[in-house]
Amino acid sequence: MLLLGLTACGGEETPDNTSTGFADASAAVDAGNAAMASGEYDQAATAFQYVVDNPPSDQIKVDYAMRLCSALVGAKKETDAMEVLTGLATNHADLLTAEKLQGLADSLLKPGAGASARVAEHVMNIAKDTLAEGELAKFDVAKVEKGVKALQSGDLNALAELGYVGD
Repeated sequence: MLLLGLTACGGEETPDNTSTGFADASAAVDAGNAAMASGEYDQAATAFQYVVDNPPSDQIKVDYAMRLCSALVGAKKETDAMEVLTGLATNHADLLTAEKLQGLADSLLKPGAGASARVAEHVMNIAKDTLAEGELAKFDVAKVEKGVKALQSGDLNALAELGYVGD
């Protein structure tokens, strides 16, 4: 179900808007952002999945697929999040940037409901496998590797030194 909209450039499927309650992608974005802010990760995932399935553009599909990943991690659905990321790497690698992947990895390494060393490591591997050499140089592989190890071990001091804890 999660990868329905990721395999194509969009438009092939006509969703049943009555079942989602979203008038359009913009309404889904607003609902997803509000749900994320209140910690309602399953609701956020539903909203962002709608955007991924009904994007105004491929870049918006990629951007909200990343938000979907964050929501899925918050909802404790790491495997689903990793499937979404794999779909992005397979079908939209040309739209992935070091900045976007770094931002996602960094957000996943901050302790809390949205933390996942496993998914952050998957993001890092996608960066290494899909980004061109020049773009990959902008992705801090060493920082993410250290963050994954620190999160797995529960080392808050190491996470703080990497900038994942605190201001």
